[in-house]
Amino acid sequence: MNRTHKIAQNTFFLIAAQIFNIAGRLLFSIFLVRYLGAINLGHISIAIAIIELFHIITDFGLGIVATREIAQDKARVSQYFGVMLGLKFMLALVASLLVFAIVRIAPYSSQVRIAVYIMIPSIFFNSLFTSFICIFRAHENMQHESLISLSSSFIYILLGFFAIYLKLGIFFIAALTTMSALVNLCMAAIIYRVKYQAVKLIFDKEFAQKLFKTSLPIGVGIILAMALSRLDVILLSLLKGANEVGLYSAAYRLIVTFLFVPYYLATSMFPVMSDWQKQEKTEELKVLVEKIIRFSMIFIIPVAVFFSLVSGKLIVILYGNSFSASGPILALLLWYLVAAFPAFILTHLLFLSHAKEYALFYLIALLVNVVSNLLLIPVLGMTAVAINAIISVLIIDFLSYHRIYTRLIKLNIVKPIILPLVASLGIVILVFSFKTLNILYLLFYSITLYFLILYLIRGLTRQDIIFFKGIIRLK
Repeated sequence: MNRTHKIAQNTFFLIAAQIFNIAGRLLFSIFLVRYLGAINLGHISIAIAIIELFHIITDFGLGIVATREIAQDKARVSQYFGVMLGLKFMLALVASLLVFAIVRIAPYSSQVRIAVYIMIPSIFFNSLFTSFICIFRAHENMQHESLISLSSSFIYILLGFFAIYLKLGIFFIAALTTMSALVNLCMAAIIYRVKYQAVKLIFDKEFAQKLFKTSLPIGVGIILAMALSRLDVILLSLLKGANEVGLYSAAYRLIVTFLFVPYYLATSMFPVMSDWQKQEKTEELKVLVEKIIRFSMIFIIPVAVFFSLVSGKLIVILYGNSFSASGPILALLLWYLVAAFPAFILTHLLFLSHAKEYALFYLIALLVNVVSNLLLIPVLGMTAVAINAIISVLIIDFLSYHRIYTRLIKLNIVKPIILPLVASLGIVILVFSFKTLNILYLLFYSITLYFLILYLIRGLTRQDIIFFKGIIRLK
């Protein structure tokens, strides 16, 4: 089996698991949004944004560096694992104290504060959990992560529906986050002990300092990246309040459900990219990245085109008329999703040898995002947040692509973007011509027309179809 198919199969395992997660979490999200309403949804969304913003401190690039190094020398698993656990625990303590201090100082409601306090233990659980995950990824065994994801999601969704049925409120919903993180950690520890070796807590101070120093540029970049994705919600909450955050989050919840795809594509590719970069297999790396970006665009662009055209109708169907204002936000955020695909992949390429530039690019995007939001949120509200999210990720795309093209490999990603856009014109014509048609029928006809046009303009070849069949057969 070649490495490209290995990556595809790893991604297939993760995505297959996430398809079940999507179905369950999407259904749960619909009921949750309807149950909580805009204001309570805003409260829980603010609390989650605060936790996620500070949780990223616990990684600080350690997982990326460890995955990269273990992929190149798997004999160093124990050395990296023990040091990572120790460093991540200390970073989790720092993150938790910062969260507690910020929530005490900021002018948030008691509902937000209590929800945050309930979720603080999840920072520790998730921090230790990601140490195990980077070991699985370095060994390219993504099925373990898939199993954990399925199990914890099942428990989360089951208890979530239980909470809605008994009308337990946002505090129990917050507790679900902590319980889910604990389940993840316990399952990862069991799998590691059974499949790899007994968990060893070896903390080498000198090696820990070296690892932390190596991870620093990536860690700064990751913190900036998380700030870029979550700080806008916090600014919206401070400038416009919980109701506006709730309306924005209703649309964002639909988008974030699918953000796992570019994330898992990038993380599945990373061990192999690291290995090939070390062996100076530049041409193989170029072919791999171009193929993954092309396939990503083939699938995500028509999704964005179709659902942005029917976003208003979709929001009303899912959440009811009280969330109709979320329709235009969903239409905008779908294009944020499109831009996120190459961003995830290109930034993982930067991790290989241009980590400082990665941090710099996210700093530039973050500054643009914060300034734009401070200027535009008072005027445009949540619409400003959605527009600035798109602009920020496009900045990351442009800067990352330029640096990779000039310093690493000369990627060609123009054609993979243009051809799906051309084929998607058929979707636009179809949707506008049959506005009154049932949305499911419209979706089916749109998909059929899109792939027919794409095949005719040679955006999809017989070799591509054979490649996909090979992935599904998992041979």
